[in-house]
Amino acid sequence: MERDGTDPHEFYSSPSQESHDPTWSPDGSQILFAMGNGENNKLYIIGFDGHTPQVVKDSIDTRGRSDWSLLNLISFDMGGPLQHDVYTMNTDGSNLKKFSNGNNSQGASFSPDGKWIAFTAYANLADQDLNSCEVYIMRVDGTDLRRLTENNYCDYPPRWGK
Repeated sequence: MERDGTDPHEFYSSPSQESHDPTWSPDGSQILFAMGNGENNKLYIIGFDGHTPQVVKDSIDTRGRSDWSLLNLISFDMGGPLQHDVYTMNTDGSNLKKFSNGNNSQGASFSPDGKWIAFTAYANLADQDLNSCEVYIMRVDGTDLRRLTENNYCDYPPRWGK
């Protein structure tokens, strides 16, 4: 649609799969989104040329939440129930890196400068406290982990303002 909300139209759809959680490329020329069924989704990139979306990396299976940084990295989470971890990779699917280890880390989002990742993780998952999910940040190299919230309800999902 246009910026003022006029002329809405469908850009892409698949009759057999759901598409969701779109995010723009930093230059605005492409869209990263998840497509699949339920919690079994692949990440795809599509341009505005009308071609078929291209899967980023076939071995990725995520619920769908992802983000695209100025440094051309993609962040996302994947894993089993209450076992998600935060990952990054290049937009061509190379250089896959896991940045968390347990605590059901999810909902990753890049800072506007691309140097930090915000995400939610459970502070007390061992005791099955599902209200202990808090917001954390870390540098994109996995260092300098910081907990930002501490309360008795779930803080989800973080998104940086851009």
